[in-house]
Amino acid sequence: MSTEEQSAIIDEKWVALLQRAHGRVRTIAQAAVLRPGLRALYPYQSMSSLGFSRTTTYPYDRMPYVVGEGPENGLYVAKEVNGSVIVEGDLAKALDAVESAIRRLGW
Repeated sequence: MSTEEQSAIIDEKWVALLQRAHGRVRTIAQAAVLRPGLRALYPYQSMSSLGFSRTTTYPYDRMPYVVGEGPENGLYVAKEVNGSVIVEGDLAKALDAVESAIRRLGW
């Protein structure tokens, strides 16, 4: 698959996710799509989390991800691939941590 084809698939997935996602995942996606480093990755939803992958087909890359905790507290959690917590806080803090963790992996 060419880079252009992969980019088109990623763009289509972001559009679909932003149109169809609900609640916390939609909120995470709306903020993540504005960050070029995350926007370049394939987004996928799993329960109340938003993951990112370099591949556009399953199985997706295992990369750090963001989980939206209870809507009443505005808490978001950035997690490593193994599920360990990187940081808890507001959405910007969680996305910053995920971006940093992905960069450290060399992606």
